[in-house]
Amino acid sequence: RAGIRMCHEVYPEGVTPRAVAMTKKVWPKGSTITVKLDTAASRYVREKVEQYAREWTKYANIGFKFVTEGEADIRVTFKAGKGSYSYIGTDAKFFKYGETMNLGWFDDNTSDKEFSRTTIHEFGHALGLHHEQQHPEVDIPWDKPKVYEYYSGAPNYWSREKVDLNIFSPISKSESQFSEYDPLSIMHYPVSG
Repeated sequence: RAGIRMCHEVYPEGVTPRAVAMTKKVWPKGSTITVKLDTAASRYVREKVEQYAREWTKYANIGFKFVTEGEADIRVTFKAGKGSYSYIGTDAKFFKYGETMNLGWFDDNTSDKEFSRTTIHEFGHALGLHHEQQHPEVDIPWDKPKVYEYYSGAPNYWSREKVDLNIFSPISKSESQFSEYDPLSIMHYPVSG
């Protein structure tokens, strides 16, 4: 797994904080974010999601309260066939109904590597982080036809517009806070040579 690297003011020894965050979508420092995990997933799956989501509390100045009923800031479903995604940061507060995150391929046979990779990435989005390959100062020499071809197929089936939005469109410097570009960030999509 690529190293977890995030932005924050005070960080544990040995941790290099690196990330791209959408300034207006970052949760206030010290927030405790309530996360509702859909009980359609097994207890095992929910516990794995909790375990890996809590990795963020080691690096970011936030906490999580996990629930299975009642109101919540972030609402996680496990709907197969809908992929994995999350709203960015505090956008979740503007949607009172339905999921704000989906972890669509998790089940009792999912590997720890996959639980870790996907959960940490999606909860990074839920905290306000964007994809590292869209860093305002990065210049990746993409082979765009190959990228379009890859993401247009299974399991994504993305349009060219969605690929542009999620892969190629850099985040505005004026709308973000960011550190040095990190090609190993958990928030970076793979780039093959």
